[in-house]
Amino acid sequence: MAHNQTCSALIIYNNLLTSVKIKAIGENGHVVTSGNLITGDSWILDLKERAFDNKMITISADVKDGRNPETFQVNYFQGINQTYIVYLTGVRYKTSFISGKIL
Repeated sequence: MAHNQTCSALIIYNNLLTSVKIKAIGENGHVVTSGNLITGDSWILDLKERAFDNKMITISADVKDGRNPETFQVNYFQGINQTYIVYLTGVRYKTSFISGKIL
């Protein structure tokens, strides 16, 4: 049976001075994990779930230096084929996410 699928994807860029591994968890409990992202790498995150208003994704960035992962939350917004971009930025051992819609 056919159905309309509304999806949101995140593109995550690693602008850190070290490699990271990203784990994302959707509200439905689905977990996806990237491989090691070196500086300048990007990773397209797709949780394979419908996107509804204000759905939350929890993203953790495991900096590959033995330190604890840092965790961030990013909103999903309803729409067909909407894409959001997330930049992983900062100096070594410090990370932040900035989200914005790609038109």
